[in-house]
Amino acid sequence: MHSPDGNASQQYTLLMVSVALAMFMTSLDGTIVNIALPTISTIFDLPSTTVSWVATACLLVLTGCVLVFGKAADRIGFKTVFLAGFGVFTAGSFFCGFFPEIFDSFWMLIASRVLQAIGGAMIAAIAPALVAAFGTAAGPILGGVLTQYLSWNWIFYINVPVGFAAILLGSYAIPAGRTATGTPSPFDRLGAVLIFVGLGSLIYAVSEGSALGWTSPAILSALAAAGVALGYLVLHERRAADPLLDFRLFANRNFLYVNLMLALSYFLFGGVNYLLPFFLELVKGFDPSTSGLVLTALSFAMMASGFLSGMLINSIGNRRLCIAGALVVSAGYLMFHLFSAESTIYYIIGTLAAVGFGLGLMLSPGTNMVMNMAPATGTAWSQASSPWSAPGR
Repeated sequence: MHSPDGNASQQYTLLMVSVALAMFMTSLDGTIVNIALPTISTIFDLPSTTVSWVATACLLVLTGCVLVFGKAADRIGFKTVFLAGFGVFTAGSFFCGFFPEIFDSFWMLIASRVLQAIGGAMIAAIAPALVAAFGTAAGPILGGVLTQYLSWNWIFYINVPVGFAAILLGSYAIPAGRTATGTPSPFDRLGAVLIFVGLGSLIYAVSEGSALGWTSPAILSALAAAGVALGYLVLHERRAADPLLDFRLFANRNFLYVNLMLALSYFLFGGVNYLLPFFLELVKGFDPSTSGLVLTALSFAMMASGFLSGMLINSIGNRRLCIAGALVVSAGYLMFHLFSAESTIYYIIGTLAAVGFGLGLMLSPGTNMVMNMAPATGTAWSQASSPWSAPGR
């Protein structure tokens, strides 16, 4: 017979496996799709600006929904939202691979990606850093091999067995948890709408501005909608009894600066992640599997520097590591300006490795600072407690 402690240990292990599968699947999807975009563009005879909606639609829904589902988990329970997210994400992944060919419609792919993103938003709050990095690194390799030797559909089908396995493990291993007791404050529906409209309009304007023209009516309307929605969101959330996003956190300037640094880092990484497959396949003439292998230089460099930053945080400090990482990242992006059809594969790999190394060096200490500065009570706190103001930090 198993002892109670043994059963608890086994359940904890399975819980970690379930969470790891969650982060692996969502981070894998973030990179595996981009490597197939040139192939999808060719199959559906679409320009790159249109096929970019395979990535943009997912990003739009994720950014609009992740805070909503985070708040919902507090009310109806973590396990419910987590498992439902897996189910929706798995179904969406299957639909992405199946429906576009059945109906011969690119827009069926976009609709399926929206469903997939809703599920992704439900499980995106869990972030074991090393598992995420491994999924990011594996994505380009698997995406290239699957696209070249099977078909682009398999970049979505690969999520299905992983999703089923995680649902089964999670159903057994994840404790039910506690839901809100008493009479909770009304759910902030208006805040949820404002977040989705504001971020969605902003992402649309940034994504389509160069194609439609920055002064076109559609782009100007989207920017105006984003400004109005996000501006009113700040006013509304400051008055809400149970806000989706407590803007009092940003009264701490250091907290604000670190989050801006991380946001800009992910913003730049997203551009590289999307554009490079087109450059490698259409300009350099690489096949998808070779392109995938080249792109892993960034992910493996990020993992290596992530390990290094973890070992150096106590001796060097968060702030110095972030500054060093930002300098390396800046140098890497400057190297991108010299990309051309004549760029050697070694220069491309070196540039990717520089960017990845810098990102890994700054993201771990940056996230660490955000967590250290977040107040346990969710209220404003003294800037004196900031790790940026501590000696050597």
